[in-house]
Amino acid sequence: MKKIIARLILGCLLLTAGACTKDADETAAGDGAVSFRIETQSGGTRTEYNPTERILIRIYKADGALIRRYTSLDAMPRYLYLVAGDYRITVEAGDGSTATRTNKSYRGEKAFTIRANEEVTEEVICRPINIGAEVSFDETVTARFDKYAYAYVSASQSFSLEDISEVPTLRFDPQAEPDTGYFLLPEGVTNLSWAFYGESSVTGIGKLQGVIENVQPATTYRMKFRFSKTPDGALSLTVLVEELPNERYDNIIFSPQPTIAGDGFQLSETVGLRDTDIRFKVTSVKELATVSMTVNGTSYDLFDTDFTPTLPAGVEYAATDANNGIVTIKPAFFADSEAGLHDLSFFLTDTDNGEGTGMATIAVPGLLPVAAQDFDLWANTATFRAVVTDPDVTAVNFAYRTAEGAWKQLEGRAGDDFTWEATATPEWTNGTNTQHATYRPDPAAGVFAGRTYEYKVTIDGTERTRTFATGGTQTITNGDMEDGNMTCFTQQNSSAPFWASGNNSFASKLCTQSTFLGAQGAHCAKMAATSAAGVLAAGNL
Repeated sequence: MKKIIARLILGCLLLTAGACTKDADETAAGDGAVSFRIETQSGGTRTEYNPTERILIRIYKADGALIRRYTSLDAMPRYLYLVAGDYRITVEAGDGSTATRTNKSYRGEKAFTIRANEEVTEEVICRPINIGAEVSFDETVTARFDKYAYAYVSASQSFSLEDISEVPTLRFDPQAEPDTGYFLLPEGVTNLSWAFYGESSVTGIGKLQGVIENVQPATTYRMKFRFSKTPDGALSLTVLVEELPNERYDNIIFSPQPTIAGDGFQLSETVGLRDTDIRFKVTSVKELATVSMTVNGTSYDLFDTDFTPTLPAGVEYAATDANNGIVTIKPAFFADSEAGLHDLSFFLTDTDNGEGTGMATIAVPGLLPVAAQDFDLWANTATFRAVVTDPDVTAVNFAYRTAEGAWKQLEGRAGDDFTWEATATPEWTNGTNTQHATYRPDPAAGVFAGRTYEYKVTIDGTERTRTFATGGTQTITNGDMEDGNMTCFTQQNSSAPFWASGNNSFASKLCTQSTFLGAQGAHCAKMAATSAAGVLAAGNL
């Protein structure tokens, strides 16, 4: 036996995570926003009936406490703020008609988790709670019962003609076949009951009754009445239970603005560029007017109702219908792009002046450039980074050298957003002169001012190489002495990170923060000699 299933998908895109309702720019640390987009998809032809005109949306905390309740989409704010934690959303849509041909009802629920400062996307699948009965009449029925023929279907344990005004009941006639009705079972009822009535000018009135037991929600029971060819002329009933393919969907989206979502990923995720296409779904309540995309400061028109845009190489836009479309980004689009993270900003408009936006981040693989903030000439360190989007890669190795030097190898470590990195650090050679130990920097380890370095990354045997120059100067850390919290101004500076002094419990003011006329900033370091227990200590920094 097959099953007949109709589905309504109610998708809730929960964008950004977060506490109490407030304006979007008032989000506290650890909070985030939740934006709902509700989409219904129902099999059949579009009708005037809108199931979300009667909708009940409830949001619960994990302990079952109700925290939000909305009885209309208009009452639901565009952004809702929730504290990070576990939640559950339930959605009931439809007018609750117990016997109807058009006004089906739906229900769904989904548990979801809000994480601090994260964007999450969840989809709630709302399935029909009605039980369907599709009734048709074989030509043998209308041929035999030439005066009239019709059938009733009721949501009741057994059929009673006297009770059809009290229980959910629909009448079916041969002139309207095939005809489908949808039922909500009263409490305690598990069957659909039916009855056939007909009159023949030859054989007179005919009646037949029966039940379909233990019917299931979201299932349509196909009933075909056929007059049998048996000698006694009895009327037989064939009830088929089969799965109907949803050959066509009505897309009805309820949202105040057009929206864009990742196809198979959340917009909050960083997507690693590989050899496959990256797709985005565009949806709108009103007909779409424009779709544009901005990447690295350059804007591209992808769709416009007034003209046909020229799309950049590697980008496709396919209109599903007037309200929906698919944006496809192919790897070729990033062929000439620098390795690293690239933001794709989308701007959407509809024919009713509605506006929507979305942003995605694409990680383009390769060796990243070394910028001035990546090296420290006072500490003689430099950090090298590469973007690796192949999930099968488990080891990444870096190396660097001066123009004529030998390669210094470094083992990479995995970071966030597909980034691997390694840091070059100085090394020292120990020695002695006539009186003291000496320490000389190894010119092959770490980085130094005024030099040009070559660096590379090796990924699965493939090398990528770049160069960078350190220049001749770099501002000394906290050299302006404006930070009064530096340990050199205190007595706890025996292992100071940069600046230190001889301050101690006996000579606490050998170095203090002060002011001096003509200093570039407001403050300077004041060094003053002092005598403790007859011993002179020089001011020092």
